[in-house]
Amino acid sequence: MVPVPVRTHTVAVAYVTCPGCQVPQMVGDDLVSYQCFTCYMDVRFHTCPYCALPQSVLARWRSYTCGRCQRKVDRPHRESYPESTKAMRSEGVGYPYPKL
Repeated sequence: MVPVPVRTHTVAVAYVTCPGCQVPQMVGDDLVSYQCFTCYMDVRFHTCPYCALPQSVLARWRSYTCGRCQRKVDRPHRESYPESTKAMRSEGVGYPYPKL
């Protein structure tokens, strides 16, 4: 018998935390948004303009509190794909504004 080669597919993934339910999840590296597998919230990635922390925030939030510098950040209404923060760069989690 000739052994059949086993093919494995490798996909680059990022390990990010959902800001809605705080559950870590694996998503594709090049994603700019995803839907949480646990709470079904839409999550986007955004970089704080003050401290440059790339973080995950809920898509419905127009403003959020940065997870590092604790400042209020207003998200732009629209972001183009090339300028958007990707999942592979995400290092933190944003909080609602005002932080509860």
